[in-house]
Amino acid sequence: MAQERLVNENLTKDKQLLVAEITNLQSQLTRKDQQLKKVEQELVTQKEENISLRQQLADYQITSLVSQIKLLEEELVAHQNSQDNYLVTKTQEDLSKLQNRLEDQTKQYKACIQIPPKSSN
Repeated sequence: MAQERLVNENLTKDKQLLVAEITNLQSQLTRKDQQLKKVEQELVTQKEENISLRQQLADYQITSLVSQIKLLEEELVAHQNSQDNYLVTKTQEDLSKLQNRLEDQTKQYKACIQIPPKSSN
């Protein structure tokens, strides 16, 4: 009987140790599960931030390209206006030269066909 009681006491102690160890392991598992959920939430947050940053970068790049296109269009218009102004000026100069030439040739023609006054002989 004493031996049986000793065996029962040992079994009870072992059982209590096992229960304590299981409880401890369950607590650790609960903490690890909470940590895992926290890490998973942080990962979701990081993915959302990454998507947002990529969208911001794409928006910035698009805005930058649109600005560059507008500047190039403005430069093109200014260049075209400059060329147009040059062509207008050049055409006006050429027209003025042609008008002067026409006047000179008209004078020469009139001089050639002008009948000299009759002499009084």
